Amino acid sequence: LDMLPEDFESTVAEETPPDEPLDDLLDCIEPTLHHLSASDQHIIRACDLAHQTVQHYADEQGLTLTAAKSRLLRARARLRKVMVTRCGVRYDEKQIVCCRSDSPCA
Repeated sequence: LDMLPEDFESTVAEETPPDEPLDDLLDCIEPTLHHLSASDQHIIRACDLAHQTVQHYADEQGLTLTAAKSRLLRARARLRKVMVTRCGVRYDEKQIVCCRSDSPCA
């Protein structure tokens, strides 16, 4: 650690590109979740927003890991669809969030 330059942290911060497209989605996720079923909301909140492992979620819900993974994938797909239509989220050719229109989320 003593070998690192004094301005190492600020240099790294300057060189690391911000996750602006993703950060911009944070205000869209919660209002959008309300357009999903209760079970979709529950698994997305637990696994994606609260960072619970899918295995832990499966154990708590009495599901197999495979069933929990399938439910999470389907819930994410439905969330994505709603975010595209309600928040104007757009994806690049690699299907990575690239930007969002100025439409408010509702």
